[in-house]
Amino acid sequence: MLRPKEVRRRLGDISNATLYDWIAKGKIPPPVKLVEGGNASGWSEATIDAIIEKRVAATSAIAQAA
Repeated sequence: MLRPKEVRRRLGDISNATLYDWIAKGKIPPPVKLVEGGNASGWSEATIDAIIEKRVAATSAIAQAA
């Protein structure tokens, strides 16, 4: 599981505000609680890797269209 700090780094050193803005806009799914009733949350590495792959594919498609 990746914690928010690592997710922000992998998504381009985005700010905490940007991370939660993207969650609110549906660009990335909300984190899952790591412990029932706890405060710790995170994302699976596969989820974040898929988001990055989707962004790369979209960028590649735009570049090829130009």
